[in-house]
Amino acid sequence: MMFLEGSRTLLRFSLQTRAYSDLRAIVGHGYRFAATSVLTSLF
Repeated sequence: MMFLEGSRTLLRFSLQTRAYSDLRAIVGHGYRFAATSVLTSLF
């Protein structure tokens, strides 16, 4: 019973970590896209 609870917590933690890294990658890509569009509109 204790093992099942621990594995469920570990699974939830890994899902949250993956979602956070995906979100960080999306935000980084958005910053890069915004910087590129600003630079192309300037020049």
